Amino acid sequence: MTPETLPGSLTLRRMPVLGLTIAIVVGTGLGLRGVLRSVADLYPDALPPQPFFVPAHALLLYLAMPLALLGAVGMLLAPGFLLALVAGGSRRFGMLAAASFGG
Repeated sequence: MTPETLPGSLTLRRMPVLGLTIAIVVGTGLGLRGVLRSVADLYPDALPPQPFFVPAHALLLYLAMPLALLGAVGMLLAPGFLLALVAGGSRRFGMLAAASFGG
């Protein structure tokens, strides 16, 4: 048995992909950390009469804010997911996601 084929462990070939994924999630979360404040400062008192689509701030509201949210959620869930992955969790994503919550 070689270190690349140890049962129940992360294969060495997947490490660069895992590192790149972590870097993207953390970079997105940290790079867009001022977005929430910018969105909150757009309308400090009341929303406009039709707040559902605001074309003047479309890039901020419909691209940057969802990316910042996904980055923050990814940063919160990454430690458990990585521990489950390294501890030899399932090869199926659903079972790995369940194991990352301690199940």
